[in-house]
Amino acid sequence: MLSKWIQFTVEPAMSGEFQLELQQLEAASSLEPGCVYYAAFQDESKAGVFSVLESWADDVAFEAHREAPHTAHFKAVCGAMILEKSARPLKPLSPVLTPA
Repeated sequence: MLSKWIQFTVEPAMSGEFQLELQQLEAASSLEPGCVYYAAFQDESKAGVFSVLESWADDVAFEAHREAPHTAHFKAVCGAMILEKSARPLKPLSPVLTPA
């Protein structure tokens, strides 16, 4: 399994538009084959800071997500809005049970 925490910083004035696009990405991504978990969040104290927690069954599922049309749309629409982006790989502390 592959898991990441991604953080985006955008201008606070762009938060509303970015949030809508991120919500659309979240909805579409969570339906992809191999998606174990995909959730987007906004920092409660900083209007322009957003995070995504995502887990994929394997590298193949993650790469398919990176190439998906909805991911390309998000990058095209939101790329110029993003002032900073960081991605941190996450390692589970306990074995993760996935449906067979």
